[in-house]
Amino acid sequence: MTITNEQIEKAFENTRFGTTDYRGLIQTALIHVAKGYSTGYTIAQVCNELELMSFDKDSRRLTDKGWDYMRDFERCAALTSLLENLPEVNNLTCKDHAVGQGYYKSKIINQIQTKLK
Repeated sequence: MTITNEQIEKAFENTRFGTTDYRGLIQTALIHVAKGYSTGYTIAQVCNELELMSFDKDSRRLTDKGWDYMRDFERCAALTSLLENLPEVNNLTCKDHAVGQGYYKSKIINQIQTKLK
């Protein structure tokens, strides 16, 4: 399940959240709703337009697509965290091992993604 940057940009048109970390805003809103809290009207509208959340005056709930988005976001965050904490990947220097580094990282990414499924 993928939401493109273009879809996100369109959904956030004419909004002013003080940041352009739109995926972070969406994730925060989805987490709030998943925990039973409310969100602001504008972010709920954005999530509704992206079909991640449905809401009415008194309640908000995640759609199946919203739950999938959260799982994908968590997998991506877990993968990023794991890669940042692997010294054998981060200690490779680009000038000496540019090709090897990319190959090594993608090999590790594939192994981690397999475990996350």
